[in-house]
Amino acid sequence: MEYEHGRKTSTLAVASTRCDGVVMPQDKIMVGKNNEFQIVKKMLIEHSSRQREIVSIKDMGGIGKTTLARRVYGDSSIVSHFDKRAWVVASQYHNKLQMLTGLLKSIGCAVGSVTEEDHLAQVLYQNLMHQRYFVVIDDIWSVDAWDSVKACFPDNANGSRVLLTTRIAEVATNIGSSNDFSHQAQLLDQTESWNLFCEKASKSSYAEFEVIGRPIVKKCKGLPLAIVVAAGLFSKLHLLDEWKNVVETLNSYATTTIDEECSRILSSSYNHLPHSLKSCFLYLSIFPEDKEIHVKEIVKLWVAEGLVKAYEDMSFDAVARRHIQEFKDRNLILVKRPSICGRRVKTFRMHDLVHSFCVREAKRKTFCMLSMRMSPIPLLNISDGWNLQSLSADSTAKMSFLEFPQLQHLRSYRGLSDFSIFFHQNLKSICGLNPDQCTKELFTNIPYLKKVEILCADGWSDCINNVAYLHQLQSMHLLGILFGRPLVIPNINHLVCLKNLMRLRFTDLTFEWKAINIFSKLPKLEVLRLRGCKCIDDEWELLENENFDQLIYLEIVSIDLKHWEASACHFSNLERLVLKRCHQLVKIPADFAEIPNLKSIKLEYCFPSAVDSAKKIQKEQHEQGNENMVVIV
Repeated sequence: MEYEHGRKTSTLAVASTRCDGVVMPQDKIMVGKNNEFQIVKKMLIEHSSRQREIVSIKDMGGIGKTTLARRVYGDSSIVSHFDKRAWVVASQYHNKLQMLTGLLKSIGCAVGSVTEEDHLAQVLYQNLMHQRYFVVIDDIWSVDAWDSVKACFPDNANGSRVLLTTRIAEVATNIGSSNDFSHQAQLLDQTESWNLFCEKASKSSYAEFEVIGRPIVKKCKGLPLAIVVAAGLFSKLHLLDEWKNVVETLNSYATTTIDEECSRILSSSYNHLPHSLKSCFLYLSIFPEDKEIHVKEIVKLWVAEGLVKAYEDMSFDAVARRHIQEFKDRNLILVKRPSICGRRVKTFRMHDLVHSFCVREAKRKTFCMLSMRMSPIPLLNISDGWNLQSLSADSTAKMSFLEFPQLQHLRSYRGLSDFSIFFHQNLKSICGLNPDQCTKELFTNIPYLKKVEILCADGWSDCINNVAYLHQLQSMHLLGILFGRPLVIPNINHLVCLKNLMRLRFTDLTFEWKAINIFSKLPKLEVLRLRGCKCIDDEWELLENENFDQLIYLEIVSIDLKHWEASACHFSNLERLVLKRCHQLVKIPADFAEIPNLKSIKLEYCFPSAVDSAKKIQKEQHEQGNENMVVIV
């Protein structure tokens, strides 16, 4: 779980009261769980048993089982101890096929369109054989769910572990190895509860906060989910009377069970949502429990259903994403995957209890809606394009985009062809262009374009020169053809004119490393992804003034890079480095140990010496105090 602080306001008098000395660990939500973390960790890597053991974390929903499991799963000592790790969610109504595909994807296996369960089970078994593995099966409700996949986990007699989280004690007892490998999750005591509430409400400096907040925390009965939802509500209330009204509402009910108190706190949080957010929240009830929801998809659905209204200075998309942030601030959704830069939500899910409340409330409100098909749609299905904002199509032949005055996002999966160059100026992204279409006339007609994807099969013509007219461009993806002839990007220095470019991606192209160094001049470049490209030279050397000062994420995949000469100054703000199938790279620059914000280095199918150099960087980072920096192999 990841939760962010709410906004502070100045409508209440500030005093000197503070929380009870809470110190949050790296996970930011592990208040009161550090002792439990150590207990589970010992079961996983310190117990003497060499057999494959089934470890369980059990107790009621909302108590923090998944949070604890995630904290253990991502711990650096766990990561280094096991050869392979995998995570899957079983849910109340388990699906064997989804569990198998989820586990295979988690360990980096390509699944594609394979749907034969026996075949997938065999592939999973073979990938885990002779490996010391750690598998988490989260939110398992039945022995049947375990029985459907247990044969996939070989006992290699090397200390492999499977960790289950469940609400049902009987499930833990029937599946688990023994009591030595079972942990009963604990409610927070009053001090821990108060510390967590303070951390999430971010209002502990107000004189009235403790007087009003303590009774609220007591109502939560030590249940972490109830505490963070209540704190999320308080983070959005800025008047003393609003605080008092919440307390009075909750106090109007007699003392009841923990589940009932949690439900009332959820209800209070929902009731305090602005009207525009309530419909968007209830819309989430159409998704199954534990479903990973993609922000891009839900934004399109909200807009299509008319649940989002644009403001004068904000687009539909921006308003919808602000709604997502509101739900995140109020702890009503859990971030599953942030964007590469970590600043936006890419995918999210809902806690089971929040989802159940959402479904009940939607039924009570008789909230009905039409679910859209999220696959590419043929042109013939479009009868009235006046309000169309996003279009993904197999073909765009004979299409007049002037018929879509609200169109903002356009993608063709087979390339855009035979289209008029005239668009309305509010177009924000276009994917599927070929170089011949990238004319000066086209790009000057869409001056506010922020994202472009260009697919090149033969040659670039004047494409690169003309891209420089897109002064608002923030994201660019240039693609060649896999196994096609080498395509060197001409006049690459013209791209330096794109002063707002933040994300740059090359796929299946050819370049010299010194050409990549030119992009150090882009003042806002945060993400650089190089995939499947051919290098004319095999050494990447950066000169003293070629500094990627704003780069946060660097990804190099399937590239024959052999030697890399760089210092920490060249990538001073780098947070994540990803190297995949770089079979010839000897080592990562040792000076990366001096990068202050480095969070992770991920390597897949890389030379052993490169992995060793990453681990050496990790050791030095830890010695310098950056204990959260991890190496993922």
